[in-house]
Amino acid sequence: MTDPFSTTHDKRITLSKSSHAVPCHCLGRVLFSPMSQVDFSDIIAGRPKEVGLEVLAAVCGGVREREGLTFVDVSENAMGPDGVDACRPAIEGKKELRALLMCNDGLSAAAMEAVRDILLATSPAALRTLHFYNNMSGDLGAKALAQVLPKCPNLSDFRFSGTRSGREGSAAVVQALLECPAASAGLLERLDLADNTLGEEGGRVLAEALATQPSLTYVNLSECDLGDEGAAAVAKALSGTAPGVRELEFSYNELTAEGAAAVAACAERKSASLEYLGLEGNEIGSAGAKSELNQLAKISQRGVIIDRHFEAIKEHVIAGNCLKRADLEAMEVTWELKTSGVLGPEEWTNQIDGQIRSIISSARPSLSSQQRAGARGAPSTSQRRPQPPAAAAAGRRTAVDRGKKSKKRDGGELSF
Repeated sequence: MTDPFSTTHDKRITLSKSSHAVPCHCLGRVLFSPMSQVDFSDIIAGRPKEVGLEVLAAVCGGVREREGLTFVDVSENAMGPDGVDACRPAIEGKKELRALLMCNDGLSAAAMEAVRDILLATSPAALRTLHFYNNMSGDLGAKALAQVLPKCPNLSDFRFSGTRSGREGSAAVVQALLECPAASAGLLERLDLADNTLGEEGGRVLAEALATQPSLTYVNLSECDLGDEGAAAVAKALSGTAPGVRELEFSYNELTAEGAAAVAACAERKSASLEYLGLEGNEIGSAGAKSELNQLAKISQRGVIIDRHFEAIKEHVIAGNCLKRADLEAMEVTWELKTSGVLGPEEWTNQIDGQIRSIISSARPSLSSQQRAGARGAPSTSQRRPQPPAAAAAGRRTAVDRGKKSKKRDGGELSF
C-alpha cells in the first residue's frame, strides 16, 4: 500500500486522493518533515462537512509554521468560506509561496473573497502559478480575484476558467490582468480563461494585455463569447508576439468564417512553434478546411507524412470530413519512433499507411456540417482518452461541464 504521507527528495508531502478522517496520528510527520511543497488535494471525499473541515484544519494547521512553503494544492475539496478558513494556515504568511491551486473546490463568491483577503494580507509577490478552475464564484468572486492580480509581479501561469463568471466579472479580471505587473513585464507563459463571458469588449481589453507577452506558450480562450471582433483582436495581438506559442484554443466562441480567418492567419504566422489550434464548435465554413489543410501541409513538409498520404487526407478533408486530434498525434508518435531509430524506413511507411487507411476509411463529418444538419448542441458520446507520448507533456485540458451543453474537448474532433 502506498504511503499517502511519503516525502520525496524535493521535500514534497502528498496526501492527495486519500479520504481521511481526522489524521491527528499522522500530523507529527507533517509537522517535522522538512517539506517545501504540500499536496492536500482531494482528501475529504465523502466525508460529512464537519469532519471534512476538521481534517482540512488539522493538516493545514500542521504546516502553519512552515514559512518556506513554495507550493500548496488544496484542489478537489468541497469547501465554502469555512473550508477556506480551515486552509488558511497553509497559505497565510507564506511569503515564498510560488504556486497556489484551488481547483474544483466549489468556491462561492464569499469563499473567493476570503481567499482574496488571505492573499492580500500575505502579499502574493512571489506567486508564479495561480489556478482557480471549475468553481462557482461568479461575478463577485471574479471581482475579488481581480484585486489580487495587480499584486502579483511574478505571475506566469494563470488559470481562471469554468467559474460561472459573467460579463461584469470577466471584464474585471481581464482589466486586472492588463494592470498586473507580471503582464506589464511580459512574464505570462500560460493563460487559461476558458468558460468566462469575456465578450467582444473583453477580448479587445485582453488583446491589449497579450500584445506584450513574448513568453506565452499556451492560451485557452474557449467558450469566452469572443465573437469575430474579440477573436480577431486577440489573434492580431498574438500575431505580433509569443514566437514560441504551442497551443491556441478558440473553440465555442460563436465565430464565423471572418473570425476563423483572423485566427488562422495568426496560426500561420506561428507555424514554426504551433502544435495545436482549437476552433471546434464555431460556424467557420470553408475557412476550417483551409486551416486544417495548412496544418497538414506543415507536417508534410517536416516529413511526418509523405506526399501521397497528404494527397489522400487532403481529399478526405475537402469532402467535408475532419481529423481527430488523436489522428495527428498518432502520426507524430510514429515519426518520433522513426527519427529515434525504433522504426526502420519500411516499418515506418507501413505504419503510416495503416494510420492513413484508418483515417480515410471512416467519414467523420466536421462539427460545422453537423450544425448545418441541425445537430448543434447534441450530447457527445465521446470519452476522454489517454494521451499518447507526444502530447503527454503538453498537459491536459479538462472539460468544463456546467450543464450548459455537452461538448467535445480533448478526445473530440479537430474541426478547424
